[in-house]
Amino acid sequence: MERALQLSKAFPGSDEAKQSLSILAIDPASAGSDARAVLEKAVADRKDDAVALAHLAAIYERDGAADKAIDALETALKAESR
Repeated sequence: MERALQLSKAFPGSDEAKQSLSILAIDPASAGSDARAVLEKAVADRKDDAVALAHLAAIYERDGAADKAIDALETALKAESR
């Protein structure tokens, strides 16, 4: 995806590819509130984004919000099983 985005022309799905790459680049262990907000928006826009949900769950767990982490992981598992 990175190589495709380096091309000068946009392609169908390029916006989604950029969003996916930005989510993959987030390190939950060191992510700040800005990254958390990005992930929460991504999950609100695409409720079946298992990667965003898993990253968000890791941030919730790190921040001591166990209930939110469990909910996010359960949602990610449901999304992956479809």
